[in-house]
Amino acid sequence: MPRRACADSTRDLAIVMNHSLTNHASAVVMAAGMAKTPLAVAEAGAIDPSIMFVNAAFPELLDSDASSWIGRPLSALSTPTTLSGAPGTTKRFDVMLADGRRLPVALSVASVSGADGTPLCLLCSLGDARGDGADEAIERDAEMLTQVANAASELMGEAAEAARISASDGSGHASGEIALEAMRRTADPIHGSSS
Repeated sequence: MPRRACADSTRDLAIVMNHSLTNHASAVVMAAGMAKTPLAVAEAGAIDPSIMFVNAAFPELLDSDASSWIGRPLSALSTPTTLSGAPGTTKRFDVMLADGRRLPVALSVASVSGADGTPLCLLCSLGDARGDGADEAIERDAEMLTQVANAASELMGEAAEAARISASDGSGHASGEIALEAMRRTADPIHGSSS
């Protein structure tokens, strides 16, 4: 199956910024961008969340361009549009590829919360549901996605606390160091995963 290249990281970042991601959600996007598993970041709190970012593996699985997914609702993946982007769920459905073929996939969704507990974004993993071992791989990816989202949420809280402390003592260095550590810790578990 021919694959189209994903947009370069500079254009991806510009697309992300055009969709008004907070700085904290941008860290989640950066981590998702390094993953080998097909990932999307979608808006939180919407009935039909819009996709704000996809990593290179996401459009590769769907034989499409990254830019074609930005701004589209998660339900655009499924025909008919019966897909909900509820956190903590995994839905199986067929995706229609550009050449008319159907691809069975599973979409797992987890919520990443900010320091105050308010959802910042949804982290969405798309897995190929074909072949032997697909069920186990989908289950592992869903569990890992939840762990990554929870770790990212905790680190957002830690970074906010560090920023508060550094602002009060005038050092200014602690929040940046913790933010970088948050990105590294968020990216490591998903970087080596595969479907």
